[in-house]
Amino acid sequence: MSIKHLWNKGALSYDSKKQTVTLYGQTTNEMFFREVTVTTALNAAGSNDGVIVSILLPMHEAGMSTQGFGEYSRTFANYLRDNRIEAERKQREVAEHTERMAAILATPEEIEKAVAERRANIAQQKQRFRKASAGF
Repeated sequence: MSIKHLWNKGALSYDSKKQTVTLYGQTTNEMFFREVTVTTALNAAGSNDGVIVSILLPMHEAGMSTQGFGEYSRTFANYLRDNRIEAERKQREVAEHTERMAAILATPEEIEKAVAERRANIAQQKQRFRKASAGF
């Protein structure tokens, strides 16, 4: 089993009051977990950013600090920053798209007004071009 699959979502929980970490049902104290388990996993990951993120992300989600791991912490901080920037960009795109669609699509009031104008125009044409023998 490769290291990138060690900590699946929900496999890691952290109790800040007791300073214990539970990983797949095994409870250890936080210091041992950070200094031995995480450090060993990060050292095994080498420079693979995806694996580093997959190790530190569950810790971040559980509420643990991801600081203190040197270059690995910087890699993870860059990952978080890039995700935040990407999420903001997507929100802007969604807002712009919503505004464009609102400008393109007609409101119910505009539809009613167009229908009323069309009916008035048809009635006016019937009145204007009407012959007694013509059946509209």
